[in-house]
Amino acid sequence: PTGEREPPRLPPDVALILPDAVDPNRNVASALSARNLALFILGAAAYLEHPLEEWFELPKPRHLSRADALERVARRATHVSVVEVPRPALVDDTLYPQLRKAERAIAEEAARAGFEVVGSACAAGPAALLVLVEVAHGRLSAVRVQDGPPAGLDRVGSFLEKWTDPGAPVSPRDPTFARTAVSASRSDGASATWRPCSPR
Repeated sequence: PTGEREPPRLPPDVALILPDAVDPNRNVASALSARNLALFILGAAAYLEHPLEEWFELPKPRHLSRADALERVARRATHVSVVEVPRPALVDDTLYPQLRKAERAIAEEAARAGFEVVGSACAAGPAALLVLVEVAHGRLSAVRVQDGPPAGLDRVGSFLEKWTDPGAPVSPRDPTFARTAVSASRSDGASATWRPCSPR
């Protein structure tokens, strides 16, 4: 209808806003992640389709040993890195948004470095915080593809001069667009192996 306003957009680290009845400026749902909200929505839809008492019975927690975890990772043929830091003295309203922000920052940094990020997760324990990032491969090749301008543009010469050695073979990577591309060495050898740093 005319005049209907769009709902306000939530900040990237906020999945749901539920004002506190006592302090309206406090969001009591600040610890809720977008992932868990999505799981709740899917679970609610499944319950409405098949309303059973089992939905209200908590499953027994499953403890994975280190050997079990390593075996699962080996089955997936991926590489998993876990960052562990001491839990700071912060209330949950502040802690969880910062923890999810750290998870996203580490995963994005891995993607920028050239790793294929399969997934990520975070958790807060009584004494430590954990951030887990799973990548398809734990080591990158020594070279990467450096895309350049279409072959017909004048600036192709400066691109080739910057990125290729004299006499190096060059061919269009995509014949449809005749876009120039070369194989370039990774400038930072340390980025060839996925070694995430602790979140700040």
